Amino acid sequence: MEKQKQSSFKFLRYLVERAEIKLPNRYIEEDEFEIRIIPSGICSGNRFDLLLEVIVSNTDNSFSAEIDIIGYFQFKPGCTVIDNFLVLNAPAILFPYVRAFISTLTAISGGATIIPPTLNLTSLAEELKKNIKIEDSK
Repeated sequence: MEKQKQSSFKFLRYLVERAEIKLPNRYIEEDEFEIRIIPSGICSGNRFDLLLEVIVSNTDNSFSAEIDIIGYFQFKPGCTVIDNFLVLNAPAILFPYVRAFISTLTAISGGATIIPPTLNLTSLAEELKKNIKIEDSK
């Protein structure tokens, strides 16, 4: 059996920093969602904090959710925060927590359970690269 190579970075934890949800009184089909994601990050030493500002709404605005979530990552020496692997994969690792947060919160609200669709987030990589602030780790 071939030994699997470990990734050059790891996901430590996440924090939902802000959440605002407007609930509908009906089920919403997956194709009714509009999702906007604004990625940014702070790199300090071997740590990378990814902020995703996620805005999810449906076409008639009976449902909307604004979530600010921070993912905390650590990367190995030799890896840089703007390595394609990191900027491509960090948002993809963090976004399912947004989906789960919205689904859980709406499920316990007494109204319709909202399950946002899965997304291919590779298009966020270039915007994220532009929005990364590098801090001195001293």
